[in-house]
Amino acid sequence: MRRFPPIKALLAFAAAARHLHFGRAGAELNVSGSAISHQIAKLEAEIGSRLFVRANGRVSTTPVGRALAAGLEKRFDEIEALLARASTATAGRRKVTVVAGASLASLWLADRIERYRRANRGMHIKLTSVSDWPSSGTHFDVAILYAGASAPRYPWAPFAKEAVAPYASPGVSRRLGKRPSLKAIASLPLIGSSNILNWSDWFRAFDAEHLFEAEDIELDRSMLAIDLARRGKGLVLESDLLAHDLVRDGRLIRLAPQGAAPIWQHAYRIALGPSAASDASVAEFVHWLWHALPARNCEPIEAIEALFAVAKLS
Repeated sequence: MRRFPPIKALLAFAAAARHLHFGRAGAELNVSGSAISHQIAKLEAEIGSRLFVRANGRVSTTPVGRALAAGLEKRFDEIEALLARASTATAGRRKVTVVAGASLASLWLADRIERYRRANRGMHIKLTSVSDWPSSGTHFDVAILYAGASAPRYPWAPFAKEAVAPYASPGVSRRLGKRPSLKAIASLPLIGSSNILNWSDWFRAFDAEHLFEAEDIELDRSMLAIDLARRGKGLVLESDLLAHDLVRDGRLIRLAPQGAAPIWQHAYRIALGPSAASDASVAEFVHWLWHALPARNCEPIEAIEALFAVAKLS
């Protein structure tokens, strides 16, 4: 009989190797970071090799760990494919095609789609990043774009709202203190992004436009601006939805300046492609995704229900 290490240990190791962070690996598997560490210790003892190096608060894989991680990911993919084929042998494979703005796709949506796929064997989700609504003749089932894009050509509804606030890396946040003044905010490099609300609007909203001169760096993608702030290069004015996972993981800090508060605005619209409203798989996915939003970011579920009703009549 074949002998393998416990599957829990292998899954824990694979997740830790992907994230290079035991806490985030634990979040993926719904266990604690210490449970991940315990499983990896058992695996290292069983195979007789160190799989990770821990130094200066960081985790990296050893050469043995990198080779094992690559091999396991390939085998897990093969197992998933086998299970998908088995579960859809009679029912047929279900597929939903999603298009979304690049920043939302990268910073929030892709991770949720992966969770959905893992919980729904046999479901295939295709995600494509776009900068505008799909043109006529382009196949898609679900499109989610920022409200600043042009008007949708298809039945649509409000999907998510956002709170816009300044964000900084942990190091920059510590230097500023818990309640920095607006003057202190204005003294640092200000990173501009594609958010509808810019730094000039933000200072004006709190009667502090006299403090603002110009954005020091201007980027055309929120994900690029957020990444620059994460690396300590300045402050970014951004969406709490896009920053959600980085804040959760402690890699980005939302600032709470004196005399200022997050500014809420309607952010994302969702549209359905031709015939998508009649597809039960699409409806199931959209409702799951709405429930995956933080409660404070949800637009009314009634808007989603109305969207499907209208789209079926189109």
